[in-house]
Order: sequence, then structure tokens, then C-alpha cells
Amino acid sequence: MDTQLEWFANNVQELNQMLGPEKTQDFLHRSLFAVILGSNDYINNYLLSSSTAGRTYSIPEFQDLLVETFLGQLQVSAIL
Repeated sequence: MDTQLEWFANNVQELNQMLGPEKTQDFLHRSLFAVILGSNDYINNYLLSSSTAGRTYSIPEFQDLLVETFLGQLQVSAIL
């Protein structure tokens, strides 16, 4: 998701250049955003034998890590 947030920030910069900051903010305020979460974080980053996360974190610890990471990403997206 970090990469997607970076791409969004780039798009906002491009919109600012094309529309100006006020029109960009108006456009974004009227926009609908979807955040879709899936099971890939568990499957790819915890359950696969090639992942070290399963050996590093207990399930509750890994859940907390995912929630903390996602919360930080949401806070970053709120200021973009």
C-alpha cells in the first residue's frame, strides 16, 4: 500500500499542476475512494514457509503489526 500512496501523491501533484490547488481539493473532496484489504498479508507474509514473519511473530503480534502499519498508511493518506 505504501507504493499506492506514493502513486496517489504523484497524481495529486499532477492534478495541482493541471487544475490548481483549489480545484484539485474540490475535485478530491467530491471523489469516492475505496480501500480494499485482502488476505495476501497473511498468506504471502506469514503463512508461506519462505516467510520469516511466521518465525518472528506470533499470530497476535503479526495482527498488531498489520493494524499499526495500516493505521500509519491511513494517516499518511489523510494528509495527502
